[in-house]
Amino acid sequence: MVLRNCFTAFLASLLMCACATAQDAPQPFTAETLLSPVIDSYSPKYDDVQAALDSLRSGNVEQARQSLDAAYSKNPDLPPPNTMLAQIMFQARKPDAGKQALNEATRTNPDDPGAFIYLGDLSLQERQLGVAESMYTKGVELCNKYSANTKRRSRLLAKGYGGLALLKESSKDWAGAQDLLEKVIQNDPDNAVAMTRLGRVVFLGAKNEEDEKKAYKIFTDVYQLDPEHTARHEINMALLYEQGGRSARAESLMNLAIKRDGKNAKTRLAVTKWAIDAGKLDMASENVQAADAIEPDSLEVLVYKGLIDRFKGNYAAGEAAFREAHFRSPKHLGAMTQLALCLTSQDDDQKKQLGLQFADLCVRVYPDLKQSSGRESAVVLAWCLAQVGQSNAAAQAVARVVREGSISADSAYYAAQIIFDAGQSTAAERILESALKNERAFPNRSKAEQLMNRIKQG
Repeated sequence: MVLRNCFTAFLASLLMCACATAQDAPQPFTAETLLSPVIDSYSPKYDDVQAALDSLRSGNVEQARQSLDAAYSKNPDLPPPNTMLAQIMFQARKPDAGKQALNEATRTNPDDPGAFIYLGDLSLQERQLGVAESMYTKGVELCNKYSANTKRRSRLLAKGYGGLALLKESSKDWAGAQDLLEKVIQNDPDNAVAMTRLGRVVFLGAKNEEDEKKAYKIFTDVYQLDPEHTARHEINMALLYEQGGRSARAESLMNLAIKRDGKNAKTRLAVTKWAIDAGKLDMASENVQAADAIEPDSLEVLVYKGLIDRFKGNYAAGEAAFREAHFRSPKHLGAMTQLALCLTSQDDDQKKQLGLQFADLCVRVYPDLKQSSGRESAVVLAWCLAQVGQSNAAAQAVARVVREGSISADSAYYAAQIIFDAGQSTAAERILESALKNERAFPNRSKAEQLMNRIKQG
């Protein structure tokens, strides 16, 4: 649970740092793409790497290995052949082959730090904390002896220290995490994500107001580094105050952000999200309307408008907003799930059936229950099934989901209600506890509280 909360906080820091919502179009993967992080400029001397890519695309793995061997022998500043092969395999979404290549790299090039640090990343993803710490530590030690490529060395050190810092964050060792994140920034001074994480751990480890001011200064530096793609310092601090239960301080900083940057849609939307989470729907409506006036074609504005309508019980209006959002972005998870929920919340059998169809579509697009997107989609489908009378199928679906991992508070209510209706009060209570453990608002919070009271009263 502690590690999962740490990952949640880390993802939150990424969200606080990167406010842009539009995704760039995927770029073709080339040798230049692969090598750009570790070389100053691409030239024909690296063409053997491109030849390896071409061989892999045609299915000739052995020829690819030979080309990577040739590239490394000619250019010892490159990563070792198996490390490059692993990166290519991960890019091609072949994780097993990638991990096998990394393990092979630790044997063929035991003095190179890259494979150890990448294996640390994999171990962390798999929640193997001891292995992750061992791999990162080994990689950092090897980095301190590695001299073939200073740019690559700095990049790997930043990754290694960053991974070790995340382990410290998971155990709430804020001082240890701060020390490691400072080393990340020493090796990668423009790393806005690391700077955001540093601001967070300084705040969480603060012993007085002066320490909090240090965190604020770090967030200010992050924003000045890249104001186009990062959140304002007032917003970052406000979110941390909110997480610490200091809502009045958070609201004051949100209002300050509006005062200083109210003509920026990104800032207005950040305040909108905070206001929704805090249950301040009037403030949320005011800010999303302001954002709409600035960027009338924003998909994010549409989604927030629909969500506010759903909070208020205006399901027809929410339906209209989410229909438009789905039309603009057919695979948008939030648009599909929220549209399904708005449809099934209306007293109209045809709309309930249509909501079920959208929920089913969402599960087809996001089928993997090991991913949060898959779990959220599955719970929404289960709820829609329950609304059209298929209670047994709904209960079976929820049982599969809760075995796989955590779900959002809103989904937890749906799951708990379905399980409760199936006669499983204890399981329903356990699911609700996670949804109600903090003060964050969600559309069905009052219903969730009522259900919890009903369960406790027997």
